[in-house]
Amino acid sequence: LVLAARREHDDVKAAFAVWVPERTKVGIAVPLALAGLAALVGGAVLASQTAIPAARALKFSAPVLGEVLAGGVLALPALVAAVLAARRGHAELALLLAVGPALAHLSLVAGTIALMHPLVVEELVALNEIPAMALVTGLLVPVYINGLLVRRWEGAIRAACFVAFVLWLVLRK
Repeated sequence: LVLAARREHDDVKAAFAVWVPERTKVGIAVPLALAGLAALVGGAVLASQTAIPAARALKFSAPVLGEVLAGGVLALPALVAAVLAARRGHAELALLLAVGPALAHLSLVAGTIALMHPLVVEELVALNEIPAMALVTGLLVPVYINGLLVRRWEGAIRAACFVAFVLWLVLRK
């Protein structure tokens, strides 16, 4: 990636330079990165220890709680970046930020977990969540047909679908 970045055209480098904040000194950046990594690992440990008891207390199944929490946590950084990209007129980047994290999550996270322990897809997931997500993915087809244009009302429909899906997951018993 470093070699490819060095071969980039100057206009591409200038476009990315707009997004990059001023350089932070290495002596400050490294401790901040390590603190962020420690917080990430510590938060994961705490979350894994309390997820099952929290699911029981809320009367949710652990997979449902995991789906809702993981989806929300993964979506927030991408949402912020996608909104910024859309406001700056970079529709292709906004769409990539909407789709990319989900694909990375499915491929990287699920693949890594399956390497450690076989992943068993429950029957209810195969019958409910996977078809629902395929239907929501189908909502991306008009985006490609319209030349990567998503109108506000279409965005509202997609956001409503997300809220409806989460409510369906939470309220389903």
